[in-house]
Amino acid sequence: WLLSQGVAAGDLDIDNGSGLAITERGKPQAFTRLLAATWQRGASAKPFIDSLPLAGIDGTLSHRLHDLPAGSRAWLKTGSLSQARGLAGYVQAKSGRVYAVAALLNHPNAPRGEFALDTLIRYLAQHG
Repeated sequence: WLLSQGVAAGDLDIDNGSGLAITERGKPQAFTRLLAATWQRGASAKPFIDSLPLAGIDGTLSHRLHDLPAGSRAWLKTGSLSQARGLAGYVQAKSGRVYAVAALLNHPNAPRGEFALDTLIRYLAQHG
């Protein structure tokens, strides 16, 4: 199924699906391809998209990204471990175009990189 969605062999290795297993690996490109394929499903993707926190409004993003440009929205799943941070989901730019995005940081200083992740989302929202 992953191959049919454009995900190359080895780009996404799932053990138990929690994301916490040491054997699980995923490339941001694989997540982005899955997100783009999901968006293309239109109305049938709505329950999934609606389950993602809306930046500056709810969930894990209620206190982040309040300053997106007018007309922009971001539906993003956050991820955090002691040495990892990530964002994945969709950004609707002020132009109206929607981008699938996935960004992962794996480093002992990953918590300090949250600003960089938010800056990426702001850039897409403004200039996309």
